[in-house]
Amino acid sequence: MPELDTSPDWGKTRRMKRRLADTYDKKVFRKKRKNEQSYFQGRPIIARDTPINGGVYLGEGAREAIVVDESKDPSIQRVFQELIRCMGSSDPKTFLLSAAWKLVLELMPYDSANVNRIVKTLLPDQKIYLSAFIGGGVCRHQALLIGYLLEKCISQGFLNGKVSIDRNSVSNIGGHAWVRYVSSAGEVFILDPAQRFIGPLEEKRDGLWSYRRPSEGRGMFNKLRSILSGSF
Repeated sequence: MPELDTSPDWGKTRRMKRRLADTYDKKVFRKKRKNEQSYFQGRPIIARDTPINGGVYLGEGAREAIVVDESKDPSIQRVFQELIRCMGSSDPKTFLLSAAWKLVLELMPYDSANVNRIVKTLLPDQKIYLSAFIGGGVCRHQALLIGYLLEKCISQGFLNGKVSIDRNSVSNIGGHAWVRYVSSAGEVFILDPAQRFIGPLEEKRDGLWSYRRPSEGRGMFNKLRSILSGSF
């Protein structure tokens, strides 16, 4: 089975910020200069390579604004405590990634009907805590919960890598979100419960999502080709 797309669109976050800037005043949405942290209703916006806990995750189009904040939403901290309890005396570096992935699959199975039911009760861009989707979420909720767990593991000294919530979209298919974890040795792991995939980026099975960032592999080749052709 061929890959879904060799050149996915990585502009979802950029378009989300443009939408917020066009919709809300500066007190609600604040963005200073390029590459600086943006804020929505006082919370930092979760994007690629930004902190997760304490932030809010918004869509390219208006939908729910998912808040990840263990201080206000202790249910997610209890998920972390369960993860650590299950670890016991196991080696964190070999246990935590797969255990977090499995735990989120168990606690937050993919359930678009449940998400639609919850979102229908909200106003556009209304904030809601991540734990509301324990019991049934979609890719963005699953990724945020795994991302929070791994970020917490890093802050507590169980892991030494870096974690990011990545997302892109594919023409005629739609958007998708997943977790990218880079180990202290520089190896990239993908955790995508929605597509039942976990493993090194290089071991991605054909037919799954295009996880490579534009600076990696075929994405970089396509970018270089665009520059040389004058279409970039």
